[in-house]
Amino acid sequence: MASYTSADFIKRFRTTHYAVAALAVSAAVGLRLALDPVLGAQAPYITFIAAVLVAARLGGRGPALAASALSVLSAIYFFLEPRFSFALSHPYDLVGLGLFALTGVAISLLEPPGGMFLRNVADPIDPPLLRRIAVLATGAVALGVFASLVWTGLRSTVDAEHWVEHTYRVLSAAGSVRSSLEGAETSQRGYLLTGDQQYLQAYQSAVASAQQAQAALRRLTADNYAQQAPLDEFDRLVGIRLDLLAKTLDVSRLQGATAPPVLLNMKTGKAVMDRLRASLDALDDEERRLLHIRTMTATQADSRTRWILSLGSGSLVLLLVLAGAAAERQVYARKRAEKVLANQARLIDLSPDAIITADGNRVITGWNAGAQQMYGWTEKEALGRTTDDLTHAGSQFPIPPVDSVPQEGGRWAGELVHTCRDGRQIVVESRQVLQLDGAGRPAGYLEINRDITGRKRAEENLRLSEEKFAKAFATNPAAIVISRLKDGLFVDVNETWQAMTGYSREEAIGRTSTDLHIWPTPEARARSIRELRETSSYGGWEQTLLKKSGEPFEALLSGTVMTVAGEEVVLSAWLDISERKRAEERVRSVHEKLTGILESLADGFVACGRDWRYTYVNAAAERLLGRTREELLGQDVRVLFPEATPFFARFERAIAQQASLTFEDYYAPLKMWTEVSVQPSADGMSLFFRNVTGGWEQTLLKKSGEPFEAL
Repeated sequence: MASYTSADFIKRFRTTHYAVAALAVSAAVGLRLALDPVLGAQAPYITFIAAVLVAARLGGRGPALAASALSVLSAIYFFLEPRFSFALSHPYDLVGLGLFALTGVAISLLEPPGGMFLRNVADPIDPPLLRRIAVLATGAVALGVFASLVWTGLRSTVDAEHWVEHTYRVLSAAGSVRSSLEGAETSQRGYLLTGDQQYLQAYQSAVASAQQAQAALRRLTADNYAQQAPLDEFDRLVGIRLDLLAKTLDVSRLQGATAPPVLLNMKTGKAVMDRLRASLDALDDEERRLLHIRTMTATQADSRTRWILSLGSGSLVLLLVLAGAAAERQVYARKRAEKVLANQARLIDLSPDAIITADGNRVITGWNAGAQQMYGWTEKEALGRTTDDLTHAGSQFPIPPVDSVPQEGGRWAGELVHTCRDGRQIVVESRQVLQLDGAGRPAGYLEINRDITGRKRAEENLRLSEEKFAKAFATNPAAIVISRLKDGLFVDVNETWQAMTGYSREEAIGRTSTDLHIWPTPEARARSIRELRETSSYGGWEQTLLKKSGEPFEALLSGTVMTVAGEEVVLSAWLDISERKRAEERVRSVHEKLTGILESLADGFVACGRDWRYTYVNAAAERLLGRTREELLGQDVRVLFPEATPFFARFERAIAQQASLTFEDYYAPLKMWTEVSVQPSADGMSLFFRNVTGGWEQTLLKKSGEPFEAL
């Protein structure tokens, strides 16, 4: 059976073009009906523009004009008010129709006569495609009509039920007015007879309820014009009745419940109440009549909706069965075609490259051993699947994937990223050839792929390495300079070096440090070069260098020899330590001053760490303790002076409280009264002490009359 119908067959049946136009318009009607619940009266021409475009593309100018005319008629009949009529209720609809018609004519005139069918007489036409379009268009129209009918039925049912509920609410409001007025009348009568305040409160509550129910009744019947005049009279009577009730209460408070005006008001109020009841009865009768009509309408709408749902569901089931059968036939035909293609496939010569053949849809028909080894898929697993399905995936390399082979020239070569069966991504050098059939359609592809992942990875690693080095070189906080070992010419400098020395990159490149007068003496530069030639590196050098302005600065230098592109270069890093050196000098000066002060003290001064070991001892402390500082430094004070336990207790208390403490005590081993000042800190404690024995001897001698030694 032939798969295609020749153009000669189509020429004998020119009406096919117009049939396509009619199908396109029918599909547009169905789609617009399906969207009607969402769009409503808005955008009535939106789907018809697509119908005109399809007709122009497939049929040419004549079918496009026909589609425009059919679209105008369909829009008037189905979507412009009043619907399902060719009359127009709004004049501005003519403007929209005119604009749409002009758009359709413009689209038609832009398309050459004959359309896609006659543009190339050698192009075959696929009748199954036309049948599928017809089936889809019919299904779309049926679905749209069914959706529109269901939506209309449901809306009618909901509207009818709404009005039934509305009628019940009107009846309820009328009943509330009646019961509130009667309650007010009863409560008033009870108050007049008994004078009980509870009746008065009940009366006031009933009056408020009557007014609220009266307002609700007026609001609910606003849609019924016939009831507005009786309601005006009803509102007037309600006002009179409530006014009579209020006046009667006022008179009864002044003249008593049996006063003639009270009895007269009660008689008049009864007559007004009778008229109110008659008015409410008439209102109830009217609402019950409307309730009967609306209930019948709701019942009819519900029944009609049920019938529509039943018929529509049956139609949809039938369409689904037909669609399933058609899909099954297509699946069977596809499998049969794939089997034929697989049986006709040839084995390709073994090659380390992957050689793949595919049909016009990229479905694989040939898969050699090289492809199996490269991708991991066996020939059986690959046949019948597309090359994209097997090999294409997201790229981890910066190479843009190519989705298709350009048909112009039929050849393409480039690099692609493919995914293997085990998830590995490889870069392949791909060459693809497109084969065309007699009609110029894609008939098959020949694809030859070579794995170049290793080469690309090496290139990428080199690029990344160079990029990282460039970033590290440019943004490094240390001043970095690259120079040639043989002559000292600067090859490159970073921004930190430029800021440190004051020379720009253009001033430095191609010149030496001698040219720039960076080294203060030739001997210092010669020493660094000699060290590099002998050991290939140096580090930790502190050297005074000169800026462009001649200002000296201290730098910490390090350098190493490396080979780049076959040439030896020196990579040097300079750190400006001028500030650090100045800070060290300030610290040294302060330390010297502090040490001089402590050494000049007549009092002893010692410092101990948290472990009670001496960290500093001045000269006076050596003299008072009778030991040299070499004997004391690093030793535990508690071990050296075990007899000073009373002293230690005070020291510990001062450290625990982090509070200064001054005391005097006698130390027997040295036969000395001492005055001690303890200064605790986070790192330990500092002690100032002095010999006060003379003072104590005089004090004790005065008290006892005996020498201190005797005591």
